[in-house]
Amino acid sequence: MFIDDKKLVKILNNINSGVYALDNKRNILFWNKKAEDITGFYSDEVIGKSCKDNILEHINEAGRNLCHHGCPVSSTLADGRERETQVFLHHKEGHRIPVSVKVFPVYDDGNMIEGAIEIFDDLREKEKFLEEIKKYKEIAYMDSGTGIPNKKYLEDNLTRIINESQKFNYGTGILLIEVQNIPKINDEHGIETGDRVIKMIAKNLNANTRNSDLTGRLEGNKFLSIVRFVEKDQLKIIAEKYINTANACFIMKDDKKISTEIKIIGTLVRENDDNQTVKKRLFENRKKVTDTFRII
Repeated sequence: MFIDDKKLVKILNNINSGVYALDNKRNILFWNKKAEDITGFYSDEVIGKSCKDNILEHINEAGRNLCHHGCPVSSTLADGRERETQVFLHHKEGHRIPVSVKVFPVYDDGNMIEGAIEIFDDLREKEKFLEEIKKYKEIAYMDSGTGIPNKKYLEDNLTRIINESQKFNYGTGILLIEVQNIPKINDEHGIETGDRVIKMIAKNLNANTRNSDLTGRLEGNKFLSIVRFVEKDQLKIIAEKYINTANACFIMKDDKKISTEIKIIGTLVRENDDNQTVKKRLFENRKKVTDTFRII
């Protein structure tokens, strides 16, 4: 394959897309610098391994693991067709990142498929994200433990968005998100691991929040997502995406997968609501609801 061509490898290490090559057994042969940047995995951590071995483990929006059903690389290795799709890859820190994926077959001299190349790009608006992060830092609106917006930033924007949605008559949903099993993780694996799991879920929520919406950390294991321009059915779809991607997140410690689940209580902003009434409604109902997700 091209991995023996030093000039081509140098070019691929300098392009602004993640690129990796696999043999026909799906073992990774090449992993460029941008793939390292996007995924957090260094080349020497993945070369010789399969992409499904606790590395990328692509899932779709419904949370289905594509390594076992619907893997674009496996399909291309089987039929030689190029493929393009959007998936959520597993970052080394545990969270899921939405990426666009293109897969191409590689043929040997006998015109037999000897492997495949996957090119992937981070779908998040990087420039906008970096500008927002800079703003959060400048005005102390970032949560130091997770790197996402903090309670003060949420409070300020919640009041503003509730007022706007009532004035201009558009639907806004508020989701209270709780990370489950943190005390158990702390007891079994240590507080540092529990903090890593909280950070993993925070980054996953942030990565999968729409540009029009806002997700931040309220306190401890609790997060709040402000979802604009939605009705009940749309709010449910967004909450299910959060749940499906979060439940597919994991970190590795001592060769063991550590994961968790999230619980979501949601509500639509009502005619006479304000910041306090919305939060009160969510918190009063969170212990009454045993489902994974409920809109009240």
